[in-house]
Amino acid sequence: MVAVIISSCTNEPRMESPGDDPSAKTLTTKAEQLITKAQQARALFYPSQSRSISADATIEYVVSRNSRSEADTLLSIVNFADNQGFVIMTDKAEVPEFLAVSDIGNVKSENNDNPGLQNYLNNAIAALSNIGTRRAGGSTPLDTTRPFLYEIEDVYDTIVHVDPMIDVRWGQSPAPYNAYCPLVGAIRTLAGCTPIAVAQTMTHFEHPKSLYWNLDGTATTIPLNWAEIKKHKGNMLLNIAAEYSDNQASHEAIGKLVRKLGHIMNSQYGVNGTSTYFDQVRPALQSFGYTVSEIQTFPSSKKFDGSGIWLISGGSENQGRHTFIVDGRTYLKHYHREYYLDPMTLPPTIIDVFNEYTKYYDFLHINWGWDGLSNGYFYYGTFNTSKAYNLDYPSSAGTDYDFNVNIRFAEVSL
Repeated sequence: MVAVIISSCTNEPRMESPGDDPSAKTLTTKAEQLITKAQQARALFYPSQSRSISADATIEYVVSRNSRSEADTLLSIVNFADNQGFVIMTDKAEVPEFLAVSDIGNVKSENNDNPGLQNYLNNAIAALSNIGTRRAGGSTPLDTTRPFLYEIEDVYDTIVHVDPMIDVRWGQSPAPYNAYCPLVGAIRTLAGCTPIAVAQTMTHFEHPKSLYWNLDGTATTIPLNWAEIKKHKGNMLLNIAAEYSDNQASHEAIGKLVRKLGHIMNSQYGVNGTSTYFDQVRPALQSFGYTVSEIQTFPSSKKFDGSGIWLISGGSENQGRHTFIVDGRTYLKHYHREYYLDPMTLPPTIIDVFNEYTKYYDFLHINWGWDGLSNGYFYYGTFNTSKAYNLDYPSSAGTDYDFNVNIRFAEVSL
């Protein structure tokens, strides 16, 4: 069990020169605190990583669409420099202050290419719009002539941690993923998120050992050397060096495996998107000897324990659906308290303790199938399968909204 203590002092007196801008100092202090907390979150969720976390980061503040006031900030998105990951944070009550923690890529609140990630963000923003912000409280009258400090203390204990089970970070294009996908004119179509999710899942179980290939007018059985296939970690984007340590034979095996899966699942290929019905996943994997649960509504009472990998499909009619993978978990115990401190006594005296509680939070590690970008731990509680959140206004038809998540999943094992 790993414990991390995160404390912050928000009303600490400070020296100011006549030229100081107090509002600018407050913003600077807030930004510094957010970046520090984000660094601590990265260390908490990725305890085995040895590389240092950059202090160079940018912050995007997402405010309520109703108030547009910075005081009503829904999310603070901390993006580390050089695509070293991001942390999505909130000061809303009833939810953890960390909603997502990633060690690769950056993210923005809108217009992300990854539809699964964008749906997650939309759902979180909509849900947080209806939750109050944490406020300072206390029941003890304070002497206004004394410089009391308002302190916040957060202690996180890791109760359960399952490291990501899948080593590869694949996407839908270019080759080898779509090397054998159909052409539209001279353009190669996309591999599809569902075939990629299924293929990545197979890399963990290293099964089957061979593949019957008959989609190019020939019929042959090709070996699947998983040790070599998994050397192809992925085609990394955003100035991160491509990770190629495999060979042409494994590239061919990856391309043919992905295309064969698309064929078995009746994928509909296109240059802008390839669609696959999620109901096709179960029989496809069963045909290779896998054990696959019934497709269920997500979330369910089942807890991820690493005995299998979850394939998940969710999205909206407006923004499209996306299939992705859950392959890890972090379950946290969170102790929180706020208090007023009198710094004029030796030692400093706690005057009043309030907003004291202990809660438990579940985070699932998601592999989006988007070349590794934005893979990370995401708070379980922001998924919603039954409520259509209205972020703007209904469509002209009056029946659809900007976001209506309908998430289903199946557990895969061998």
